[in-house]
Amino acid sequence: MKKMVFPMITEFDTSLPYYIIGVGCSYEQEHINRPNGFPYYQWIQCRHGSGELKIGKRTFTVSENQGMLLFPEEAHEYSAISESWEVDWVIFGGENVEKFIQQTAKIKNSGVYFITKPHGVSDKIVRIYEAENMGNPAKKTEASRMAYEILMDLLEFIADKTDNSISNKYNRLKPVLQYIEEYYNKPLTLTELAEVAGITPQHLCHSFKNITSHTVTEYINMVRIRKSKELIIQHRDMQIKEIAIMTGFQDVSYFCTIFRKLVNLSPSEFRNLMQ
Repeated sequence: MKKMVFPMITEFDTSLPYYIIGVGCSYEQEHINRPNGFPYYQWIQCRHGSGELKIGKRTFTVSENQGMLLFPEEAHEYSAISESWEVDWVIFGGENVEKFIQQTAKIKNSGVYFITKPHGVSDKIVRIYEAENMGNPAKKTEASRMAYEILMDLLEFIADKTDNSISNKYNRLKPVLQYIEEYYNKPLTLTELAEVAGITPQHLCHSFKNITSHTVTEYINMVRIRKSKELIIQHRDMQIKEIAIMTGFQDVSYFCTIFRKLVNLSPSEFRNLMQ
């Protein structure tokens, strides 16, 4: 089944920093060969099965928990290598997309990327598809917001390693990621997390940076800030100090510093914006 939408692009769309050129979900991927490339940035994420991507002289295998980020105007070819290859995909438009990918995310080339939270990205792509499929102009800003959220997820959750061994490395790291998700509001030590993974603290630091492109501390802070944003939105009368403590920050000043670093707003500014 080819579930896809190419919405009508209006002047309002092109005024947004991010918008959707096209989106597909649970899409049975056919063979694609573009000798002249494609005009826009594309993210194509494997849902089931596997495929092969060719860019110049490079050939990549694309399996579950991986996706292809394709740059504009670059020749590429991809096709299924399993009996069925099901993907989710989104095509980005907007004057800020290139700056975000190349300068903020520091991704310089097309390629296959491992993603540590594939379901979160897939869910957003499905929501964009549903919004665009309704043909409701009022959904344009929502689709734009979700396009930005997907780019943020790619910034946070993809790793730029494409060798097959990364799957094995991720499987060893997965219990640590789940442990952080469950116990983010408690003090977490490197020794404790290394025991969860069954490796040394030094090995954990190296693997963590290799897979997530973040240090252990950076990742814990990102999880805690994400949880704090949810609390700020859900509990508008809760004090910032209380939210900081509930999400694992013992020092409110440090919490505010990390929040501003990751969100570009103070917790209070973020609350006012969401209201």
